This record gives sequence, structure tokens and C-alpha cells, in this order.
Amino acid sequence: MAEQQFKPGDLVRLKSGGPGMTVVKFGKFTCGEAYKCRWFDDKNSLVEDTFTEAELELLSQRRAGPSIRYATIRKGV
Repeated sequence: MAEQQFKPGDLVRLKSGGPGMTVVKFGKFTCGEAYKCRWFDDKNSLVEDTFTEAELELLSQRRAGPSIRYATIRKGV
């Protein structure tokens, strides 16, 4: 297998644009060596597909992990 440019957890997107995606794994698929990526579509449904390295660009090397959002609660407002 070729050396991987992206690692699982990297945030990427298609060079042509589109949503940010999380790299899940690198491997051999029907299209050859590629990256399996997951993202949420505009209906908030989880989507998964494979892309070649030539199609992707790195958004961030921050590893994907649990994301917790906190709301600020103000009393008496």
C-alpha cells in the first residue's frame, strides 16, 4: 500500500468543495486505494463514501473526537 497522506480522524473535504468529512480509514476499495470518509448531510443524516487521495484536501489535522456543546443559562432574563 502507498504511504497515506491522511490519517483516521483528519478533517478533509473534496477539492471541488462540499462539507467537511472525517477520514475513517485507508484501504483497498473498488476504486483502488482510497479513504473512507463520513460526514453529515444537509438533513443531518450520517453519510459514508470513499474518495481517492487526489480528490481530497486537508482541512485540519485535529483529530475528530467527542464534541460537547455547552449552553449558557442565564437566570432572570
